[in-house]
Amino acid sequence: MKTFINNGFNTLSASARGKYSERTNDIIILRHEMLNGNFGTFSTDRENLMKDKKAISGDIGRAFSRVSYSIKK
Repeated sequence: MKTFINNGFNTLSASARGKYSERTNDIIILRHEMLNGNFGTFSTDRENLMKDKKAISGDIGRAFSRVSYSIKK
């Protein structure tokens, strides 16, 4: 928790002075993965979205059935 607060304070104080560090190691790694990584094609993205949609609708259905079951009791 102390590290989190210190990082937040350091970030806010640096930004208040107008000093921004946009190229941290994490950002460099993410940028490299995004630009050079093998991302899926449009069809694989669409398939993944459909799988996610089915999983979410199943989760919502189970949640509603649990709520309706607990209300009936």
